[in-house]
Amino acid sequence: GWDAQVAWPYVDQSPDYLPTREELLSDDAIEDLKLMAQQTGKYYTSAPPTAEDWEGLCVIEVPPATTVAMPQGEYNAVENPGILLVLGGGELKISGNMWYYGVIYCACSGRPKLRL
Repeated sequence: GWDAQVAWPYVDQSPDYLPTREELLSDDAIEDLKLMAQQTGKYYTSAPPTAEDWEGLCVIEVPPATTVAMPQGEYNAVENPGILLVLGGGELKISGNMWYYGVIYCACSGRPKLRL
């Protein structure tokens, strides 16, 4: 059966506890997702060109201080969530009416850069 301690070993931490990036998603896991995105044409070095490109697995790797603006819209579905990874230290900007079903993960050094 499902064990909360195995699935989420930080369950007993204080509510203010924020795990490190490595505790959430290992470097190997990030590299695996990046490789999968490259193999399926879902790896970008700037904002994806169309709304459909943001769906499913989408990896965006941009230089630090680069802002990637996510267009308004509805992405993925409850029954088919996506994974959006922003790598390289860039900033993800989300504004307006937007629904994203899945995980948005900004892997950067220092504080995550996500603007709503």
